[in-house]
Amino acid sequence: MEFKDALKYRQSCRAYQEAQITDAQLQEILDAAYLAPVGMGKFENFRLVAVQDKAVLDKMNDLFGNKVGDKSMRPTYGAPTVIFVLENAEDDDLITGANCSCLIENMMLAASSLKLGACYLFGICRVLEKEAEVKKMLQIPDGFRLVGGVTVGIPAEELQQRQVEDGKIQTIRI
Repeated sequence: MEFKDALKYRQSCRAYQEAQITDAQLQEILDAAYLAPVGMGKFENFRLVAVQDKAVLDKMNDLFGNKVGDKSMRPTYGAPTVIFVLENAEDDDLITGANCSCLIENMMLAASSLKLGACYLFGICRVLEKEAEVKKMLQIPDGFRLVGGVTVGIPAEELQQRQVEDGKIQTIRI
């Protein structure tokens, strides 16, 4: 797929088929994260946790629902794969959040290029980042914290190519 087409197919997907993505697809998505721009090349400040165990994802959804008081909420949207991004907890610099976003966007674009659905996760991470049970389930090493993630899977409905909307963002050209 051409890069511009991957951009046009990139959109938040919140409904997935049950079928799991292939190992090759997962690896291609992870490779995209490895190619993301990271300030000063400090990749050692990040970890990725690829979760494909339905029981773990169900447990995280349950913990989230209990924590926010709405057990019907399923913030992983039934995706068969969720890739969580961890950052060095001691690095509270703004650039770290930007780096995490670059990792996630690269993974989302890779998913798009494979015609897979993806969605940026933030809320579940903020709500569950300090939960001991989540740290254990995701094998979060000491000194790291959960900051974001991306759902990935075969979309329940075929992704529709979006059109470029000139002027969508007010732009000043100097």
